[in-house]
Amino acid sequence: MVEIDIFLHSSQEITDSVYDSPVKLCIRKSSFEEAQRRQRIRQNSATISFTNIIFNNEVSINVDEGIEHEIQISFRNSYIDSFSCSGIVSKNIILHFSNSINKHLTAQNENLKSIILNNSFGTYFMRGVGSLEVSFTENNIFFRDWYKKAPINEILSFKTLFHITDVNRIRLRGSQISEKGIEKLKEKRLLKTKGKYKNLYLNEFDRRKENRLKRLLSTNEKRLLDIEIYLDYANGTKHLKTSIDGLLIQSVTLRGRPNGEVKIDSSKINRIYIENFYPQEHFNLFNIEPINTSTDNKFEIRESIMDNTWFHGINFKNYFVSFYRTSLVNIKFTSTIFPKTGELLKSFNSLKNIHYKDEKPESFNYEMYDLFLELKQAFDKRGNTYESQKMKSLALIYLSKTKGLRFWNDRIILCMNKWSNLHGISPLRAFIAFLILSLLFHTFNIISFESIHLGFYSWEEYYQIIKDNFHYITVILNPAHKLSSLTPDGELTTYTYWISYLSRIFIGYIYYQFVISFRRFGRS
Repeated sequence: MVEIDIFLHSSQEITDSVYDSPVKLCIRKSSFEEAQRRQRIRQNSATISFTNIIFNNEVSINVDEGIEHEIQISFRNSYIDSFSCSGIVSKNIILHFSNSINKHLTAQNENLKSIILNNSFGTYFMRGVGSLEVSFTENNIFFRDWYKKAPINEILSFKTLFHITDVNRIRLRGSQISEKGIEKLKEKRLLKTKGKYKNLYLNEFDRRKENRLKRLLSTNEKRLLDIEIYLDYANGTKHLKTSIDGLLIQSVTLRGRPNGEVKIDSSKINRIYIENFYPQEHFNLFNIEPINTSTDNKFEIRESIMDNTWFHGINFKNYFVSFYRTSLVNIKFTSTIFPKTGELLKSFNSLKNIHYKDEKPESFNYEMYDLFLELKQAFDKRGNTYESQKMKSLALIYLSKTKGLRFWNDRIILCMNKWSNLHGISPLRAFIAFLILSLLFHTFNIISFESIHLGFYSWEEYYQIIKDNFHYITVILNPAHKLSSLTPDGELTTYTYWISYLSRIFIGYIYYQFVISFRRFGRS
């Protein structure tokens, strides 16, 4: 094992080295005080930098007690196979990684003050750290540094996982150069290069000459980012705030009981999983959409209490949505669009494959009924009649499948409502039902004529019979019709009485269902 006593090193920046053996970075109190005596350390803080370093084995840190100064250990443009922070005793240590790859970093240490990551990839397990700041910024893509490591596509697609547990302050953000900024670069500073050197530009204002050559990312390159975030507030009493802003993320998982605010804003996320989540303060999801359209895009909430929650600008149409055993009545929905009723029904009926290993419980349909009633109440609070009626429709669909309903009184009524206008939200269904019933009763009426005998006719004969008697359909469509108007003179039969009676009931019912479905925006 190689031991590096940081403050005995001749320079505060260690560069261009390769370590194949395990490395222990030591901050000893004696060497720190000696460096302090020689005035190599500023009054309040000290920074040690590792630049262009390759650690092909484990890296660990050991810090003595009694060091009160803030010490920042910085890794820039480096590769680290494995990093452990268990040996830190001082509470003033900050780790900073920039344009680096950590194949595996473990930081389970409450004494560690902060971890800062910029354009760094890899797998990170963090528990009890004071604060975490992660950023992926397009204006910090330094061409010379990135191309020393690997082709840019390989770097961007490097699997990056953040498993964050009980970190007090969390901030993850992304920053892209705006379209106006790109246009200005193209006009003035974008270099005319091709191939792997395309999209390069100069920033003459950067203090470091080696950092002045930078690179823009194309839309397809940005979509290569493979970032997954797992946030667990197992002991959320010390949690202060979590913020995720402007990132492109493959999946986000939220669990636990955070005491502080949790906010995810203006990010593109393909999969969102919220499970056993009980936010004590505000939980806000603003302007969320998937990176691309795919059947793998999911938005799942399970066994959570979503009080103090605000969903704004979320288009659930682009997600496979499933909620289960979750309190949703106090969610605030604004500018939020859910999928069509049929698509939502398909999503929730697939819960067996998502939330269960075996069959669904017998109470599943009634649980879904209660859940959609809560969603209806949540939309009613905002006056969103459109989505409210959609949730009511889904609630009644699940109620119709619940065991214990009386067949003649309840189930038949619910099934007729579903068939005729999808519980008040589908004028198209009412119109189709209107056409079907009209043609059906018209056909029965013609067959009841004494001049028409049941038997085998050619298609031409059938067509001629319907055509010659088509004017009688207008009589069927009038629920207040006269009985004598249904047939030619002298052809009134017993069947005609029954057809007249039943047509008045069913055609009148369809008229009512048709009008109700058009009044969906005016009902509370």
